[in-house]
Amino acid sequence: LTDRRQGWRLVSTQPPVMADDPESAFKEGRMKAFREQIQSFVEAAHGLENLIMEAYGPGGAALIIEAITDNKNRTVHEIKKILSDNQGKWAESGSVRWAFDPSPFVEQNAPKGEGWRAKFLQTVNDADKNKLRLLLEALENHDDVQAVYTNANF
Repeated sequence: LTDRRQGWRLVSTQPPVMADDPESAFKEGRMKAFREQIQSFVEAAHGLENLIMEAYGPGGAALIIEAITDNKNRTVHEIKKILSDNQGKWAESGSVRWAFDPSPFVEQNAPKGEGWRAKFLQTVNDADKNKLRLLLEALENHDDVQAVYTNANF
Protein backbone atom coordinates (compact mmCIF):
# COMPACT_ATOMS: atom_id res chain seq x y z
CA LEU A 1 0.00 0.00 0.00
CA THR A 2 1.09 3.54 -0.57
CA ASP A 3 0.09 6.80 0.99
CA ARG A 4 2.09 9.68 -0.46
CA ARG A 5 0.26 12.23 1.69
CA GLN A 6 1.81 10.73 4.83
CA GLY A 7 5.18 10.18 3.20
CA TRP A 8 5.36 6.39 3.46
CA ARG A 9 5.01 3.56 0.98
CA LEU A 10 5.61 -0.13 0.81
CA VAL A 11 8.19 -1.02 -1.82
CA SER A 12 7.73 -4.33 -3.59
CA THR A 13 10.63 -6.74 -3.36
CA GLN A 14 9.32 -8.59 -6.42
CA PRO A 15 10.79 -7.72 -9.84
CA PRO A 16 8.33 -5.93 -12.16
CA VAL A 17 7.30 -8.92 -14.25
CA MET A 18 4.19 -8.89 -16.43
CA ALA A 19 1.85 -11.59 -15.18
CA ASP A 20 -0.15 -13.80 -17.47
CA ASP A 21 -3.31 -12.63 -15.76
CA PRO A 22 -4.13 -10.17 -12.98
CA GLU A 23 -5.48 -12.87 -10.66
CA SER A 24 -2.22 -14.80 -10.54
CA ALA A 25 -0.32 -11.54 -10.11
CA PHE A 26 -2.47 -10.68 -7.11
CA LYS A 27 -2.03 -14.13 -5.61
CA GLU A 28 1.73 -13.93 -5.96
CA GLY A 29 1.94 -10.45 -4.46
CA ARG A 30 2.89 -8.84 -7.78
CA MET A 31 -0.24 -6.76 -8.32
CA LYS A 32 1.65 -3.50 -7.74
CA ALA A 33 4.25 -4.42 -10.36
CA PHE A 34 1.44 -5.43 -12.71
CA ARG A 35 -0.28 -2.05 -12.21
CA GLU A 36 3.01 -0.19 -12.71
CA GLN A 37 3.64 -2.03 -15.95
CA ILE A 38 0.15 -1.22 -17.23
CA GLN A 39 0.70 2.42 -16.26
CA SER A 40 3.99 2.51 -18.18
CA PHE A 41 2.19 1.17 -21.27
CA VAL A 42 -0.42 3.90 -20.96
CA GLU A 43 2.22 6.60 -20.51
CA ALA A 44 4.15 5.32 -23.52
CA ALA A 45 1.02 5.50 -25.65
CA HIS A 46 0.14 8.97 -24.41
CA GLY A 47 0.99 11.61 -26.94
CA LEU A 48 0.69 9.34 -29.97
CA GLU A 49 -1.55 10.57 -32.76
CA ASN A 50 -3.37 8.64 -35.46
CA LEU A 51 -3.04 10.15 -38.93
CA ILE A 52 -4.97 9.37 -42.10
CA MET A 53 -3.21 10.96 -45.06
CA GLU A 54 -4.34 11.08 -48.66
CA ALA A 55 -2.24 11.10 -51.83
CA TYR A 56 -2.12 10.18 -55.49
CA GLY A 57 0.53 7.86 -56.84
CA PRO A 58 1.89 7.26 -60.34
CA GLY A 59 -0.85 6.61 -62.88
CA GLY A 60 -3.40 8.51 -60.79
CA ALA A 61 -3.82 5.74 -58.22
CA ALA A 62 -5.50 6.94 -55.04
CA LEU A 63 -3.67 6.25 -51.76
CA ILE A 64 -4.78 6.32 -48.14
CA ILE A 65 -1.89 6.20 -45.68
CA GLU A 66 -2.51 5.40 -42.02
CA ALA A 67 0.15 6.27 -39.48
CA ILE A 68 0.66 6.54 -35.73
CA THR A 69 3.18 9.14 -34.64
CA ASP A 70 4.51 11.07 -31.70
CA ASN A 71 5.30 14.04 -33.96
CA LYS A 72 2.71 14.89 -36.62
CA ASN A 73 4.81 17.59 -38.33
CA ARG A 74 7.81 15.28 -38.74
CA THR A 75 5.75 12.41 -40.10
CA VAL A 76 3.79 14.54 -42.57
CA HIS A 77 7.04 16.10 -43.83
CA GLU A 78 8.68 12.67 -44.27
CA ILE A 79 5.62 11.24 -46.08
CA LYS A 80 5.53 14.25 -48.41
CA LYS A 81 9.24 13.69 -49.16
CA ILE A 82 8.65 10.00 -49.95
CA LEU A 83 5.76 10.96 -52.23
CA SER A 84 7.76 13.58 -54.12
CA ASP A 85 10.76 11.26 -54.50
CA ASN A 86 8.51 8.56 -56.00
CA GLN A 87 6.30 10.64 -58.32
CA GLY A 88 3.42 10.81 -55.88
CA LYS A 89 1.39 13.87 -54.95
CA TRP A 90 0.03 14.97 -51.60
CA ALA A 91 -3.76 15.38 -51.63
CA GLU A 92 -5.95 17.52 -49.42
CA SER A 93 -8.20 15.83 -46.90
CA GLY A 94 -11.29 14.38 -48.56
CA SER A 95 -9.95 14.48 -52.10
CA VAL A 96 -9.05 10.76 -52.08
CA ARG A 97 -11.21 9.37 -49.29
CA TRP A 98 -14.33 9.57 -51.46
CA ALA A 99 -12.86 6.75 -53.62
CA PHE A 100 -12.83 4.35 -50.64
CA ASP A 101 -15.38 2.84 -48.30
CA PRO A 102 -14.23 2.40 -44.74
CA SER A 103 -14.72 -1.16 -43.59
CA PRO A 104 -16.39 -1.78 -40.22
CA PHE A 105 -12.95 -2.56 -38.79
CA VAL A 106 -11.28 0.84 -39.39
CA GLU A 107 -11.96 2.02 -35.85
CA GLN A 108 -10.65 -1.22 -34.32
CA ASN A 109 -7.03 -1.30 -35.55
CA ALA A 110 -7.86 -3.40 -38.58
CA PRO A 111 -5.33 -5.88 -39.92
CA LYS A 112 -3.50 -4.59 -42.95
CA GLY A 113 -5.65 -4.65 -46.06
CA GLU A 114 -9.00 -4.55 -44.24
CA GLY A 115 -9.35 -0.90 -43.27
CA TRP A 116 -10.37 0.76 -46.53
CA ARG A 117 -11.93 -0.80 -49.61
CA ALA A 118 -11.73 0.88 -53.02
CA LYS A 119 -15.12 1.75 -54.53
CA PHE A 120 -13.63 1.25 -57.98
CA LEU A 121 -10.29 0.01 -59.28
CA GLN A 122 -7.96 2.31 -61.19
CA THR A 123 -6.21 0.75 -64.18
CA VAL A 124 -2.51 1.59 -64.18
CA ASN A 125 -0.13 0.91 -67.08
CA ASP A 126 2.94 -1.31 -66.61
CA ALA A 127 5.46 1.53 -66.26
CA ASP A 128 3.35 3.23 -63.61
CA LYS A 129 2.74 -0.10 -61.82
CA ASN A 130 6.48 -0.44 -61.18
CA LYS A 131 6.72 3.14 -59.94
CA LEU A 132 3.67 2.63 -57.75
CA ARG A 133 5.13 -0.55 -56.25
CA LEU A 134 8.30 1.37 -55.36
CA LEU A 135 6.22 4.13 -53.77
CA LEU A 136 4.13 1.66 -51.76
CA GLU A 137 7.27 -0.12 -50.58
CA ALA A 138 8.88 3.16 -49.49
CA LEU A 139 5.75 4.19 -47.60
CA GLU A 140 5.37 0.81 -45.90
CA ASN A 141 9.01 0.91 -44.80
CA HIS A 142 8.44 4.16 -42.90
CA ASP A 143 8.41 3.47 -39.14
CA ASP A 144 5.23 5.44 -38.43
CA VAL A 145 3.15 4.05 -41.31
CA GLN A 146 0.77 1.31 -40.23
CA ALA A 147 -0.99 0.61 -43.54
CA VAL A 148 -1.27 1.90 -47.10
CA TYR A 149 -4.38 1.36 -49.22
CA THR A 150 -4.69 1.93 -52.95
CA ASN A 151 -7.34 1.59 -55.60
CA ALA A 152 -4.79 0.52 -58.24
CA ASN A 153 -5.62 -2.64 -60.13
CA PHE A 154 -2.49 -4.79 -59.98
